[in-house]
Amino acid sequence: MLYTKTNPTGIDKPIQETQRLLHDRLNTLWGIELKGYGRADLLKREDQVIPEVFIDKEDYKDVLSLNDNRFFFVQDDKSEPVDAKWYETDVNIYFILNLTDIKTSITHRADQEVHDDIINVLKQSSLDTIVSIETGIDNVISDFKITEMDNFNLSDFQPYHIFKVVTSVKYNLKTTNCNL
Repeated sequence: MLYTKTNPTGIDKPIQETQRLLHDRLNTLWGIELKGYGRADLLKREDQVIPEVFIDKEDYKDVLSLNDNRFFFVQDDKSEPVDAKWYETDVNIYFILNLTDIKTSITHRADQEVHDDIINVLKQSSLDTIVSIETGIDNVISDFKITEMDNFNLSDFQPYHIFKVVTSVKYNLKTTNCNL
């Protein structure tokens, strides 16, 4: 399932292009139904800060779950101007995957094979400047403030793998699908 925006603009344009590319190529390569979410907002809910994607009207969807294979994007808090039209920022792509669903013929932990697949796809995208791949559950979800972590206590043990790819992207605030 691919969750997209209608006529994305600004940072959402390169994110959505990359979202489509990751979804289509990885679904074909891995033979699974990968859920691809766009840019998530870090929303404060009581004592928690949780990544949620805007669905419609006033509805948001929490994207942290081990129920299926998924990915989502979070833009850095700061975008720096490059010139009069262009800005640059980091975009984190979070992956929550069940490795045994993805690499069914591999008997060892296939995290490195999955990283390689994803980087190969990202190199063909608008988010092709890879800053880092970050692993370790405490490191990855430290970006969020989650008080109820029961769902994630064992989330980076086989078969699960949660990690993020940090990318850097230049984007035009006014670029849309209509005015390339």
